[in-house]
Amino acid sequence: MSTSHRRRGTRGFVAAFWSAVIPGFGQILVGRTRRGLVMIAVTGVLVVGGAAFALSNTTALLEAVVQPKILIGLFFGNILVLFLRIAASIDAYRLGAGLPGGTLRDETAGLLVVLSTFILVAPHAYLGYVDLVAHRTLTSVFGHSTTTTATTSGGDAGTGSTTQGTGSTSAASTTTSTTTTTLPLWAGNERLNILLMGGDAGPGRTGIRTDTMIVVSIDPETGDTAMLQVPRNFGNMPLPPELHINDCNCFSDISNAIYQYGQQHPELYPDAADPGAALIMASFQELLGIPIHYYALVDLNGFVDMVNALGGVTIYVPQRVYDANYPHEDGSTEVIDIPVGEYHMDGHLALAYARSRHSSDDYNRMGRQRCVLEAMLQEADPVTMALHIGQLANAVTTYVTTDIPIDQLPNLVRLMPKIDTSKIVSVRFIPPDYVAGYRPDRYSIPDIDKIQAAVNTAITLPPDEAMAALGIEPLTSTCGMPEPETTTTSSTTTTTATTTSVATSTTTTVSTTTTVSTTTTVSTTAP
Repeated sequence: MSTSHRRRGTRGFVAAFWSAVIPGFGQILVGRTRRGLVMIAVTGVLVVGGAAFALSNTTALLEAVVQPKILIGLFFGNILVLFLRIAASIDAYRLGAGLPGGTLRDETAGLLVVLSTFILVAPHAYLGYVDLVAHRTLTSVFGHSTTTTATTSGGDAGTGSTTQGTGSTSAASTTTSTTTTTLPLWAGNERLNILLMGGDAGPGRTGIRTDTMIVVSIDPETGDTAMLQVPRNFGNMPLPPELHINDCNCFSDISNAIYQYGQQHPELYPDAADPGAALIMASFQELLGIPIHYYALVDLNGFVDMVNALGGVTIYVPQRVYDANYPHEDGSTEVIDIPVGEYHMDGHLALAYARSRHSSDDYNRMGRQRCVLEAMLQEADPVTMALHIGQLANAVTTYVTTDIPIDQLPNLVRLMPKIDTSKIVSVRFIPPDYVAGYRPDRYSIPDIDKIQAAVNTAITLPPDEAMAALGIEPLTSTCGMPEPETTTTSSTTTTTATTTSVATSTTTTVSTTTTVSTTTTVSTTAP
């Protein structure tokens, strides 16, 4: 090959490289300015304009990517931009190498293949993958209808036993009446109330116990938010009168068994897609005195994956958490030891912190759970969620059950920037303030009047006034770091092993002692 041919080939390859990066720039380098400017203009409209919009309004970007129709448009737009870049790169090489239209030299064809693969195809392939994953998540997890009707069959929940709980609950086979109840749906102009539940389905467990139950109530205008947390061990939870439950119209097991009972007795809500969710939403409406518009149920592994997708959460631990037999998600047990200090926790450790109760009680655990939720809210900013949408989508698809309609997702996204985590009114309905008495089995009975009065205060007064009236502190005070001069941070960590005991220690800023047993499983569903 002559020297002039080599120079033209090199010149063509350089032009092709720059047009792969910015379609049209290579054409300008080889003197075809008008053609290059046209390509740059087209690129600017398709790419630069979209990127500028996304960077200037991340909330609007998230609103777009939670709409299936827009995701389909983005998918084909991504393919269009890819073809534009490939065409611009080939055209720039041809012009730079002085070749006639439609021809390429063999000695540089291989280089263009590599160029196209790594500079052109790879990023577009990744964007296409994320787009498809997001579309699959939206269409498989979220509802497609904004109207939900559940038929309630009358019966007695006093016969026939369940496989879970401390006592027996049941439903009679005799139906005395049938009523149709339209479940409340959010119109967008009143407070949005969503029941969040953490289920414990997994190895060694029968059914689903909802050990975490929190109603999040958001004012769509101001973003004022209340977190209303119900203990797992409330007895005699109220149920709708139309169900014709026993004389007290209450649930004879404890509150974390309501969801599973509804699953086992679909005749109570025969038209509901998830009868367990329909029953527990109805019970919470009776307890709190507010409509429950939607629910979301996450199992343990889903929580772990979502925290990991966010890159972990930063949590200050004000009191040591120690559990000698903490049940790992895989069914084995391990020792969890988290001394006082600030930690950036991965999903597994965050779940252990929120879930362990063997060294404390249910009410202490409720406090830790709300702190973990606050930490997740702080991490889940629009940019982080957009960058990790693939991982989050996979976790949601696999582990989340919800009745939130797709067409409500943009509205939910718009609420996110309005929520001020420092002003969340977090109420735990725990003894003695919200208990009317105790059953013979020592489970507490909720004081419905006091609970509904507290809910009314939490959602009607401004956050500062509500917290003062209820005698509670902001989450940032109860979950945040203390003043620097009083902060004590442990610097010992013991890593996890898969053998019976662990003996490996290193010194870092995170502390967790873990021992895994492959022969013992301890259930946390026992009261």
